[in-house]
Amino acid sequence: MDQRYRLAGLAAQCLHDPCDSHKLKHHLLTLVRQRLFAMALGYENTNDAAWLVKDPALKIMAGKAPERAADLASQPTLSRFENRVISKDLRLLSYGLLKLYLKTPPGPRKAIVLGIIRSSFSTARTASTWPRGCAPAPPTPPRGRWRYSKG
Repeated sequence: MDQRYRLAGLAAQCLHDPCDSHKLKHHLLTLVRQRLFAMALGYENTNDAAWLVKDPALKIMAGKAPERAADLASQPTLSRFENRVISKDLRLLSYGLLKLYLKTPPGPRKAIVLGIIRSSFSTARTASTWPRGCAPAPPTPPRGRWRYSKG
């Protein structure tokens, strides 16, 4: 399915990577493929990444040669990758997936129903928990009537 629709490539294009590319051990496309295919195999979170770093099938799916390639990304690397996604990235990804959906068979639809849920959850991290050069931009406060409540 990824070869036909290039979902991992679409996702990698939509995600902003603030890290210095010269310091990266794993490219963004490799991280997306590793995470996407791990979820497709039933690993719903990154807790099992430590067991999967040497998995030959997952290395092939991530675009690596299993006998020559280094290990895949570790659990902390995948967690940082997931947690640095910002709302702009998600909007771009949503738009890209919608465009892909509209151009796949059976053709144009008469109506499309989208279920959108607004969440007030945010993740806060200190600069010391991020690798040098990879800290995300500070979160943007919500606009309009949305307010955070202390729980």
